[in-house]
Formats: sequence, structure tokens, C-alpha cells
Amino acid sequence: YSDLSKNLFSPRVRFTGILRAERFNKVLGFWIFLRGEHRPDLIPVVLVHGHVSGPRRLEKLANSLDPNRFEPWFCYFATGNDPEKSASLMRRSLSEMASRYHERRVVIVAYSFGGLIARRAITKNDDEVELPEVPLFITVSVPWNGSQDRMFTRERNNPPASWDDIVSGSSFLDGLFSTPLDQATAFHMVYGLGGRDRRSIPGEDDRILSEQSLSRVEAVVEAKSVRVFRHLDHLEIIEAPETIEHVTSLLDESFPGARNEDA
Repeated sequence: YSDLSKNLFSPRVRFTGILRAERFNKVLGFWIFLRGEHRPDLIPVVLVHGHVSGPRRLEKLANSLDPNRFEPWFCYFATGNDPEKSASLMRRSLSEMASRYHERRVVIVAYSFGGLIARRAITKNDDEVELPEVPLFITVSVPWNGSQDRMFTRERNNPPASWDDIVSGSSFLDGLFSTPLDQATAFHMVYGLGGRDRRSIPGEDDRILSEQSLSRVEAVVEAKSVRVFRHLDHLEIIEAPETIEHVTSLLDESFPGARNEDA
């Protein structure tokens, strides 16, 4: 168990995961953790953070979950890894957690870059890892078609490996939808367009991602619902009351009863 106030989740450690991913991997790997003792009567909700944000950015959402029905499982990983490696690590970690706690299903809520990792993790089928069922998959502001942000450029000194796959047209992004989600997985998309007319990104945007990336056709076709908050930008959306209310309503609709009634 871990307390999110610990220095382990400080910006310094998070940036180690971006700029010195191998060091982060040796210490933590792809870590899935709880804040307290596991309750088998609750449904696990796996929370996957974005490229810079870390688990603390998902704390407000976690605290808004119904404590009588849902148990937050926080992810923590080196976002400097190439996404394929992070997806494999997530599969292994999630499989081990589910096996340890005898969980046959989990919900996944993923933010930004974490949505790419989570989708690849649950559709990857070229290994022998056995995952729990994922009846509900919710993503918030995911760069489905990469980012045009000038931060992600190979011209910077020693950029992390993940940056090659964040830019539009990367082989990772081009192949992301080659394997569809399981038919039993209900997929819901959420994103914002409060970009304040940022001229460096074509069309409408959320200050970091273009609408074209946020609403990639393959993702929209696959989604059961798409909710757009036109006034929220990329950084504020994951903690905004509107987003949290929408995500919790999707959870309530999917699991209206107690755990033993819904099993």
C-alpha cells in the first residue's frame, strides 16, 4: 500500500521516469498499488496516468468513486519507455495483481498518454499473459493520433524513447487499432477542446492535442459514447468536476448494484 503524499510521487521522481526510464524501471517497474488493504467485495478501477501527470493527478477521481462499490488501483510507470514496452509491463503487472487478489474483472480509466498504453495492453495478444476481463474502458483526452506539440521533438538533447511514438505517423500509432477491443469491453471516450485558440496546433485543440488526434476515426467508431467538454483544456480536464461526474456516472450505469448482485 502507498500514500500519494509520499516523495515517491514527487515531480522529481516522475521526471526520472521520463528522462531516465531504465533507472525507474529497476526500482519500480510498472507498479500497480492500492492505498489500503484490498477489499474483495469491491470492483477494482485501474487508474492509468498520463505522460507527465503521475498518480496524484488521478486522486480527485479516485476519491469520487463510490467506496461501497469501487476500489481504486493506481498505476505508476516510466513514461519515457517506448509504449510497446510499457504495455507489456502493464499486462504482466495487471495479471499478477488480478491473480494475487483473485479478481476476474477490472475497470480501466486512463488519461492522456496512459490511454495509449492501456489500449495496447488489453488488445496485445502475442504473449502468454492472462488478463482479467475488462467490461468497461474509459479514456480521457488521449492522443490517439499523436501530438503536434513542439515539446515532443527529436531535436531535443537525449529525448526519451516514448517521444518517437507520441508524434503523429509513428509506427506504434499506425498499428494501434489493428487489433480491436474485445466485444465484451464497453469503451467510452472523453476529451476537451478548451485550447484557447492555440495557433501552433491546426484546428480546434485542448492546448496540447488537436481535435483530429483526440477524435481519431477508429477510436470514435469503436466507442460506445463520446463526451466533449469544449471549455476544458488538456491539463484541467482530468480533475474537473464535470469530467469526474461523467466518469462516475458511467461507472454507476455499468454497475448499478452491489458487487454480489452484479457478478
